[in-house]
Amino acid sequence: LKEYDIAADYLARAIDNGPSCALAWTFSSATCGYVGDTVRAIEHAQEGLRLSPRAPDAWKHEHILSQAHYLAGEYQQSIAWARKAATHNAALTSNLRVLAAGLVACDQIDEAHAVGIRLRKLNPAFSLDDFAQRTPLRGDALKHFIARLRIAGIPD
Repeated sequence: LKEYDIAADYLARAIDNGPSCALAWTFSSATCGYVGDTVRAIEHAQEGLRLSPRAPDAWKHEHILSQAHYLAGEYQQSIAWARKAATHNAALTSNLRVLAAGLVACDQIDEAHAVGIRLRKLNPAFSLDDFAQRTPLRGDALKHFIARLRIAGIPD
C-alpha cells in the first residue's frame, strides 16, 4: 500500500518481539530499500538470510538481498544474489526484473535481453506502465529501474 512508515513500524516491532524471525528481517530490508536506507536494507537482508540460509524459501532472502544491493548501486553484488535466487526459484519474476536491471546497469545488454525474454514468457501481460503504478519503488530508483527494464526489452 506504499505506507512505508506503518510498514517500518510493524516490522521493527516484529523484529523486537522475534529477533530470530528471518522473514521479518527480510521484509524490513525491502521497506528500508524503498525509502532509500540502502545500508540498513543490506544489513537486514543479510540477517534474514543468515537466519534461514537453507530453508526451502531461502530464495526470498536472496532476492531481497539482491534488490538491496541493486538499490545501493552495488550492481555486481545484486547480479550475483539474483542469479543465486534464480537457481532456487527460476520463475520469480520480481527477481528476474532486478537481475535484468542490474545487468543493464553493468552494460551486459545481451544477457539482460535474455532475462527479458524469460520475463515475457513467464508473464506475457507484464508492462512497465502497470508496474510503475503498483511498485513500491519511487523517485529516481523507480525511474532508473523502469529505464533499465525497457533496455532489457520489457514493453511499456
